[in-house]
Amino acid sequence: MADKAELERQKRAGESAQRMLENEQFKACVKALRDNALEEFRKADPKDVTALQTAHIHYMIVEEFINEFTKVVQQGYMAAHNLKANK
Repeated sequence: MADKAELERQKRAGESAQRMLENEQFKACVKALRDNALEEFRKADPKDVTALQTAHIHYMIVEEFINEFTKVVQQGYMAAHNLKANK
């Protein structure tokens, strides 16, 4: 189990990541990135495998970025729970 200082750090990081995920400007940027990747996919020639793969990779990068933020939020929730349990 992590020490109290590490749990506090994880809790703060989780809270910060949660605020970012809820921020309207951040949401708009993520939407724009997703939309751009989908548009890149739609515009690609169906026979152009490289273009299709590149568009897919761009979309997956955005999704992985969001998944990493979500993991930090989840770790923050767990850290907060552990801090309460250890009081």
